[in-house]
Amino acid sequence: MEAAADPRLEDLIREIGRDLHSALPSRSRHPMRALDDKAMELASRDAELRAALFRLVDVTPACRSLDDLARHLAGYLDQVDERHQPVDAAMRAARTAAGRRALGA
Repeated sequence: MEAAADPRLEDLIREIGRDLHSALPSRSRHPMRALDDKAMELASRDAELRAALFRLVDVTPACRSLDDLARHLAGYLDQVDERHQPVDAAMRAARTAAGRRALGA
């Protein structure tokens, strides 16, 4: 038997959700998220980049550390002939300890 939803409870849940959403940092405070979004947009239009990212997804469970994952990322992206600016930024990030931490965050 399904309980009837209390409209006051539903309103409270929505209000809490709006408060939580408004408290989240903006995209400008999360450059890696913006970079990731742009990379996904590019991958949707670039078969070679998309294939490299699928290879990365396939190998991810076998990676034992962020350094290992970053090496695979750099290796796969090195194989992409036409690299766009967000991809180059990911390549640079993958080659630094701070960048690898950010990519894994």
